[in-house]
Amino acid sequence: MKKISKFTLINKQGMQVTLLDFGARVSSILLPVRGKLTEMTLGYNNLDDYLQDEFYLGASVGLSLIHISEPTRQAEIS
Repeated sequence: MKKISKFTLINKQGMQVTLLDFGARVSSILLPVRGKLTEMTLGYNNLDDYLQDEFYLGASVGLSLIHISEPTRQAEIS
């Protein structure tokens, strides 16, 4: 099984975004609200729950990509 990595980005205003390299998921967005970091996403507290997730919470890439195995047309991008 592949190891899942977690990355947290923090800006100068205190906003934090945590990303997983499993389905390109946004696992957490924390915004400072009245001086307190407040969670803005619906997600899981541990990585194991993401592995069993049937709803793809936070995922931006899903199972549909594996179904493109033999394309019949190609597009040119200019």
